[in-house]
Amino acid sequence: MLHTFYHCCQNNLPVYDETCKRSARFTAACLCSDNNLVKSVVNYGILARCHSVVGRNVMFLTRRYAWSLDQLVSGQLLLRNADFMVRYLSTVTSDDTRSTHFAMELLYLREHSWKFSNSSRPTNSMSF
Repeated sequence: MLHTFYHCCQNNLPVYDETCKRSARFTAACLCSDNNLVKSVVNYGILARCHSVVGRNVMFLTRRYAWSLDQLVSGQLLLRNADFMVRYLSTVTSDDTRSTHFAMELLYLREHSWKFSNSSRPTNSMSF
């Protein structure tokens, strides 16, 4: 729950997904490199699959994000922050969301940032 709370409040990816995003971007950049040596080393790594670090990373990324190898190699994938965030948020359960909101309310109360008006809904002035 704390893990979900932190990332929802900060609008950041978990470290694991951030690392995957950076690995995918690095691989894509190497595949599109103007340097033939860099491009051929990465292509060989992908062809070798599980016999190279690059190949293992690419195979892991294609499984984790349900990408095809062709999409990654051809540069068809958009490797935007928003796409990775949507995938992460789709894994957050409704229980995690409720627990996160409850924890945020407790923080608002602790910090005395709840302001009650005449309406039935409390407002807060604390931002994360």
